[in-house]
Amino acid sequence: SQSIDYNVEVVDIIEDFNEKVEYFMVAKGIPQENISEFTFSHDTESKDIEIIIPKMFLFQNLTYVKFGLAMDLQTHMADDINNVKFIEIYEKMPMPTAALDSIEQKVGEFEKEQDDSEEEQ
Repeated sequence: SQSIDYNVEVVDIIEDFNEKVEYFMVAKGIPQENISEFTFSHDTESKDIEIIIPKMFLFQNLTYVKFGLAMDLQTHMADDINNVKFIEIYEKMPMPTAALDSIEQKVGEFEKEQDDSEEEQ
């Protein structure tokens, strides 16, 4: 059984809610320069925080990062945060016009063939 003495110097105290959240995001591996692309909102009554994931991060494996970040926020900011919600938005890609025209043309041809075959019977 040994005792170890430490000298600790407090360099900075983070008191702002947003800065605390950003600190934990950086600690989980999200680059500091990309933090501004994340949008988060905090409901002080329910103590829920919603974090919108930017498009550039949607295709990366964020499962462990999200889980770790949620656990850190709920553990270290327990007085301010109950639930952590991540929102991922996948926007519908517009269909190219040429493909759309081609599909409509093929549907029209098929319907015409069906009408012709019904008339023959």
